[in-house]
Amino acid sequence: TIAQLQAQLQVLLAQLNALQSGAAVAPGLITAGKVHITQALSKGSRGNSVKGLQQFLNNHGFIISATGAGSPGQETDMYGGLTEKAVGKFQEKYNIAKPSEPGFGRVGPKTRAKINELSGN
Repeated sequence: TIAQLQAQLQVLLAQLNALQSGAAVAPGLITAGKVHITQALSKGSRGNSVKGLQQFLNNHGFIISATGAGSPGQETDMYGGLTEKAVGKFQEKYNIAKPSEPGFGRVGPKTRAKINELSGN
């Protein structure tokens, strides 16, 4: 949709600005379209891994939010309901889990493996 494309454009512009300014990237966050997640994540989780997850999802068309917290360029370190919903869409696309199955909306071993695979890890 147009909102998703605009959100992705904002992410790309933010990445371009960071690269041009030589800004450092915090550990655990996405770098050049890559993220490596090493732990299970679910609603209530916090930290750099969650922020990296949100950046990954936003960059791959599973937009957390079109505006505000969680939107491209404004990712947070909190795994809330919007992140859970985006993870669920990711899982459905890659046939990892369905809404009625255990683990839906959570980043467990299968979801983590697919994210890391798509990130080139």
